[in-house]
Amino acid sequence: MSSPAALLQPDASGPHLTSRGDLTGFFMQLAADIGADSYMLVAIVHDQDRNDARIVSSNWIFDAIELIGKRLIANLALGPLTVAPGVRP
Repeated sequence: MSSPAALLQPDASGPHLTSRGDLTGFFMQLAADIGADSYMLVAIVHDQDRNDARIVSSNWIFDAIELIGKRLIANLALGPLTVAPGVRP
C-alpha cells in the first residue's frame, strides 16, 4: 500500500494528517502516485436552493478558482467525474 493510501486507513500505524501542511503533502503525493496534474478537496455547502464550495485543499491557481467561481466548483464536485475522499478515481 502506498504511503498516501496508508494515511487514510483508520488502523494504519505511522504518521497521520495533523496539519494543513500534512494535508497538502498528502494530496501532492497522491496526485503524483496516480498521475494527476491537479487536485482539489471541496466541502459542499448547501444553502437553500444552491450549492457553494469551501475549498479545503487545492493546487489550483488562485485566479483560476476566482475566474470560474465557487458555485461552478460545487457543481463540478457534485458531478459524475469526481470522487469522494477514499474512493479510487
